[in-house]
Amino acid sequence: ACNMLGCSPPRDSVPNKLAPLKQKPSAPTNIILSVHSDQSLSVTFSDPISNGGDAITKYKIEWDTNALFTSKNSSSLGAYSKIVSSQGCNPCNHVIYALVKGTHYFVRIYAYNAFGYSHFAGIPSPNSESPKTRASPPSHITVVPESRESISVSFPPTDDNGGGEVTKYKIEWEWMGNPTGKSTANLYASHTIQTITSNSDEYDISGSFRVSYDGFATKLIGAQCTSNDMKKALEELPSVGTVSVSRKEEMNGYIWLLTFLSNFGDEDWYGDMKSIGASVIVTDSPEDFVLDTSGIQGTLSGTNAAISIDVPVRRWRGHEQQTISTQCSSDGGKIQGTFQLSFKGVTANLGHDVSATIMKDELERNAYTGKVFVSRRLLSEIEQSYEWTIIFIESLGNVPLIVILSEHLSCFDGNSISTGRVVERISGIVPDIGNSPFYGEVEIDAKCTSKDLEQETMTYLIGGLPAGAEFYVRVAAWNGVGYTYGPSQHSTPAVISAVGQPDPPTAVSTSSLTNSSIFISWTEPLNQGGADIEMYKVEWDAHAGMNEIQTMSLSASSPLYGTFTISFKSFTTEPISLTADARVVEMAMESLQSISDVDVSRSNSENNYTWLITFIDNVGDQPLIEIDSSYIRGSSVSSTVIETTVGTDPLFDQGSVGMQTVPLGSTMISRSKEIQMISVSSSANDLSGYFRVHFMGQTSAKIYYDYDAAAMKNTLEGLSTIWGVDVVSKDCNQITSFPFSSDGRKWEITFRSHIGNLPSIVVDTGNGISGLIATGGTLEGSNPVVQVETLSHGSIEVNFSTPNTLKKESMYFARVTAFNGFKWSKPELSSFGIFPTSQIPRTPTDVFFRPVSNSEIGVSWSYHHKNGDDSITKFSVQWDTDTLFDHKMSLVPYVEGSSAYSFLIPALDASKSYLVRVIAYNNKGYSQVANATPMSSNLVRSLLLQENLGA
Repeated sequence: ACNMLGCSPPRDSVPNKLAPLKQKPSAPTNIILSVHSDQSLSVTFSDPISNGGDAITKYKIEWDTNALFTSKNSSSLGAYSKIVSSQGCNPCNHVIYALVKGTHYFVRIYAYNAFGYSHFAGIPSPNSESPKTRASPPSHITVVPESRESISVSFPPTDDNGGGEVTKYKIEWEWMGNPTGKSTANLYASHTIQTITSNSDEYDISGSFRVSYDGFATKLIGAQCTSNDMKKALEELPSVGTVSVSRKEEMNGYIWLLTFLSNFGDEDWYGDMKSIGASVIVTDSPEDFVLDTSGIQGTLSGTNAAISIDVPVRRWRGHEQQTISTQCSSDGGKIQGTFQLSFKGVTANLGHDVSATIMKDELERNAYTGKVFVSRRLLSEIEQSYEWTIIFIESLGNVPLIVILSEHLSCFDGNSISTGRVVERISGIVPDIGNSPFYGEVEIDAKCTSKDLEQETMTYLIGGLPAGAEFYVRVAAWNGVGYTYGPSQHSTPAVISAVGQPDPPTAVSTSSLTNSSIFISWTEPLNQGGADIEMYKVEWDAHAGMNEIQTMSLSASSPLYGTFTISFKSFTTEPISLTADARVVEMAMESLQSISDVDVSRSNSENNYTWLITFIDNVGDQPLIEIDSSYIRGSSVSSTVIETTVGTDPLFDQGSVGMQTVPLGSTMISRSKEIQMISVSSSANDLSGYFRVHFMGQTSAKIYYDYDAAAMKNTLEGLSTIWGVDVVSKDCNQITSFPFSSDGRKWEITFRSHIGNLPSIVVDTGNGISGLIATGGTLEGSNPVVQVETLSHGSIEVNFSTPNTLKKESMYFARVTAFNGFKWSKPELSSFGIFPTSQIPRTPTDVFFRPVSNSEIGVSWSYHHKNGDDSITKFSVQWDTDTLFDHKMSLVPYVEGSSAYSFLIPALDASKSYLVRVIAYNNKGYSQVANATPMSSNLVRSLLLQENLGA
């Protein structure tokens, strides 16, 4: 006891010590509930603060979907007793399995000793959680160009949120190309890009070099040639096709960037083409060309000057490629029957020789496959076995192997066993992103949606992109699991460029063909918006707008005299006298290229002259006329031009029906198909043997001289680089008199599935040389020859002839609009209106002559009648020993539908030289003169082979 003076001595208790009673433990501590998987939760906890004076031997863990733990007959949905050793388990952990993804579960834990479970349960933090995994990405990502510097990304919400609420999405984009920087990111390209680099140690490179591709070489090309010069030189090679060329200065030389638009190959993978070569030695053959001319002296000058070749971008690099083949186990067996392909679904039965097109269609019926490209090549002529290459265009990365079900394949001989196998030719690549200066990413709130056809769609506009650059886009979803985004989904298509509205076509002009038809022509837009023009819309109409009227005045404070000039759209008249009447002014203005037809009236008063000018043919609002009065004399001379009536565009509504406004006529001009012709012949009726063709680096099976159209088609489609052609064949008989014709056959080949101006087929007859013409070798007979020519390039025409339905008393207007696959340009009007009037015929072409005997000369020519032309009636063939052509002539009738003509000039003097010309005639008069040129011996032979072959 204690008081203010201090404390007394202590007294011990009786008994002197006492232990508390043993009891139930307190609740477990530090309980943490977390996600373990999409079907399980993990709970971690520590020992109670008090064990109740007795060892804890187990813990009871309960879980339920409600906080009262009464879901199952007033008990918890599940429970587990975790037995612990005498050492305990601090901390302890348990995983609760077999839960439902996305369902919230509450968890509590009791501690147990010999006196029972703790009075209170330990409650975790958080008190509930749902089993979940990272959210799946949206099922598909759609990207479309929005402008020349932006693309739009859209996608639906994820189909699988992983069990948790998706709160945001991450959109990433990465540049997929850097041709001159040797970037490793050049994936999924639709065209191969090769570079030619000229360089020297000093800025003194000059001279020339040559370029080769697939057996053909250019002429010498200047070391500083323009991109157009390089393009022209390359496209003259039969093996190249269409190529786009750009040039930039680099170090002490240049880099030419070559984009092969219609050419590819089947080298390391399908789509991969051979490299071009370079040479500075004039005697080098194409096989001697190299990738780097360093150290080689020749036609290139400069300090250590050299040409080097690189292939930084290869077509379809990065796409998964798998090959499927069917074969017999021994030689001599011929495969037959059907097979199926299995890839998350099974195709219909496919014939043992199924075409690439049908296999593609069957695979794409399965939504999991996505878009694919399929090629086919013949493996064995005897077995008729094939190999198909399948390229996964939309499924990126390493794609599981397709399975071939080949139990219905068999071999003819009965001894061989048929086999079908699938091989991964090239594994797909997913790009490593985030390394380029154009990489970008953005997070968008999952609640920021827009309605599209009553389905929520997330949208985002990626802006600020470099024009023409290809980008890869991917999207991932966030639900918080693992504090990271889930897997990402790439876009469809795999790469995309920012593409905007193309500029309108330029130089739209009209001219008359007949008194009921006009000819419309234009040039392609200077800026195509970032993608190639695919189509033009051509419209014509006779409903004029308002004519432009301008008033031009000259005045002074004293009498006027002298001359003046008028300028309009950069063209200027000759000086015009001030006193000239209105007709003189009208004629002066109509002499300008920028003006077709005007109507001019003049009025004058004291010291004032005024001209009222009405534009008759010039279409729409016109710029003001400019008048130069510097040679007008008088006091205070002034000149003015005012727009009295604003010209308006034609209405293009003559074909309207009801509320729909349409022009009188319109048509779509799309890309035409490439047509090539193979001709085989001999100078007598004794042709036999075979030849082979080559196309984009691939070589065909034997093609026999008498193959019909079906056999030729089948053989050509046995090349992996040809997957869809139509073939028409025609026999030709020998004619021994003029015009001569050889015995043989031709095959006209239309490339149905290829796009653009293609490389030429080339032929060989086993002599080790392939080209546009091959002779002898495996082709037998009298002077046997096989040759190839292109009848029609795969291109978009930039002209059109209207049908013969127009009225000669009406003025017609035209406009043209361009489409680049994404957006239409604004329409471009023709500068002038035009009345249809009859015209003189076109000039005959390909006019040649050659001696046939000591008194005869044979003349041949072509005349290609075009739609809308006034019908011609005849040709005049004229010959003389001088340029007066007053000696002899003969008339050859025009034959409807025929394009090849000939005439044998008789009774000539072998001691004289003759000039020959051909003129076409119709009811409007004669065409321009076409002078005949003598045939060289090579041309004689070539045309001999072509006559009566439709050439």
